[in-house]
This record gives sequence, structure tokens and C-alpha cells, in this order.
Amino acid sequence: ARRYHYANGAPHRHKIITFANAFHGRTLGTISATDQPKMRDGFEPLLPGFQVVPFNDLAAATAAVDENTAGFMVETVQGEGGLAPATQEFLSGLRALCDEQGLLLILDEVQCGVGRTGTLFAHEQYGVTPDIMAVAKGIGAGFPLGACLASEEAARGMVFGTHGSTYGGNPLAMAVGTTVWGIINTPEFLANVRQMGERLRAGLEQLIPNHDHLFDSVRGRGLMLGLRLKEGADSRSFVAHLRDHHGLLTVAAGDNVVRILPPLVIEESHISECLEKLSAGARDYTPPAAS
Repeated sequence: ARRYHYANGAPHRHKIITFANAFHGRTLGTISATDQPKMRDGFEPLLPGFQVVPFNDLAAATAAVDENTAGFMVETVQGEGGLAPATQEFLSGLRALCDEQGLLLILDEVQCGVGRTGTLFAHEQYGVTPDIMAVAKGIGAGFPLGACLASEEAARGMVFGTHGSTYGGNPLAMAVGTTVWGIINTPEFLANVRQMGERLRAGLEQLIPNHDHLFDSVRGRGLMLGLRLKEGADSRSFVAHLRDHHGLLTVAAGDNVVRILPPLVIEESHISECLEKLSAGARDYTPPAAS
């Protein structure tokens, strides 16, 4: 985004507006883009050029724009921040603001892209198109692979030799990515992700009244779902409890949420087993404060 404005004769437009509780990676640049102390502490001084405002707050994002702004960088669905999807009003509003003021919309779909939410990319569900998008994780199905995608206009400044990567474009990674893409990017595959996501969400919602001392609500889209725990419980200790005592792998996230991120090829029987283990884990879990 900065290079785009530089190439267009506006090098002063370098500020990237990002959003609270975001996670964009662990390089010095990406930890500078977040406000999470657990990512930032011990790595100061961080890089300038970022301003963090509340997520899903279009008014705050609008107010942060000034003559130095290059664009917005946002997760379509926040992963580390607690499985919080962008609202339609918020994401559409950012797109409109970019169009009005010549800014670039950068979407981070490293966690929520490549089929995870039931469409190839999560932003398709909003009818919003980014200028730049980061993708990884699912694009390699476990093989380390990532990509920065950009429209022809947004990529105007990234001419040959401008930037690069030691292992970028290596044949093995490209073969893996091509194979994965051929499997995931089909109507049948994505329809099954949506169907399994609906089944898992329904099952998670049915668990809440049976364990209303522990579970608060279900969040997310497709097969990127989370269970928010009630006050007094701790997502990290519950994740450890599920792993150690019930053989179920989940991941803790912000806002006391337990992330449930099954393989995209999960079957009905796996979902039933998962729900059984979650229910059993909820029955014999003791919050740390009550131990």
C-alpha cells in the first residue's frame, strides 16, 4: 500500500489503520500493527506508521483517516482476537471510504480464507473486494506457503525487483499450492464445508443450555467457529483440559473464546465425536479459581 502511494507521487501517505485485537503475524512489521501486549512486549521500539482503532467501529475508522493515510488492514474474521466476524456495515463502509478517498483496503485472510468460512474467501460473503489480500495456512494444507494478492492497480508500485523472498515461488511449494487449490476451489467442496459448518454450529448451540454454567455463545462462520466461555472460566485451561483428559484439540483465542477449527474434510461422525468430547469436558472441567 505504501509503495502504491509512493509510485503515485504521494509518499507521505504511509499510515496504515489497523484494528484492536488483530493478529497479523510475528514479524516486526506485523506486531507493530497490533495493540496486543502479548505480541508487542519485549520487541520495542516498534515501527511507526500504524494507528489502531476499535474493530467493527466505522466511525472510529473514518475519524482516523488523514492526509497521511495509505489504507486499512483488517481481518475479515478476527481469529486470535476471538472469532469475531466483521459486520456488513463495517466492511462495506471501509470499502466505500477507500473508494472515496483513494485508499487501499488490505484484507488479512490468512486464517479465514481458502475455504475456511464456506466460501473460497470470507470477503465474498460481504460482496466486498479488497485491493490487497494476505493468504496462507490453508493454501498449503499444512505445507508452509503464503501469498500476497493484489489488484493490477494496487500492484502498480511492485515492479520487478522491488521486493522478494528467498524461497518465494519455489517449485515444491507451487506444486503443493496448485494441488490444494484444485481440490478446494470447487462448488462441491465448498458446499460441504458450509454444510458441515452448519451442523457443527447447530451442535455447539445445543450444548449451551446443557452447560450454561460454562458456555456463553457461539461465534464465527463456516468451519471457523468458537465457543465463548462465561466469566469465571478460562479458555486456556479449558483447552488444556480437553486435550489432556478428552483427546480433543482446540485453540484458545481472545475474549475467553475456545477456537474450534476442524479439517475442511471433516465428516458427520467426526462432528458428533467432537461434540461428545466437548460435552464430557464441560461436565468434569473445574475452573482454575475454583480448584
